Amino acid sequence: MTNLAEQKERKPPGVRRRVLVTGGAGFLGSHLCDWLIAEGDEVLCVDNFFTGGKQNIEHLIGQKRFELMRHDVTFPLYVEVDEIYNLACPASPIHYQHDPAQTTKTSIHGAINMLGLAKRLR
Repeated sequence: MTNLAEQKERKPPGVRRRVLVTGGAGFLGSHLCDWLIAEGDEVLCVDNFFTGGKQNIEHLIGQKRFELMRHDVTFPLYVEVDEIYNLACPASPIHYQHDPAQTTKTSIHGAINMLGLAKRLR
């Protein structure tokens, strides 16, 4: 796995990637969406809003290179993207203790579904 600085170095100038960020309305995901948009990429933000908040990405809604999709990653997702950042999972004890079964499903099924998507897209 590479870090974001290495990703930036590998991206040729003028090339626009389409990037999927699951959990994109969460704290980390929303900041990643901001950074990717600032880098000139197209961002598909996917979130079910279980813990993420629309207020975290409100400033991006309506921007040409930003798309928001309400979706639960425990179900397969069929989209066309160049990169995937899977950040979907309740991250605070209050949220994951509220529904530990759903948290586990999100972590495991979500990762499996995103790996399946990555495999299909090569």
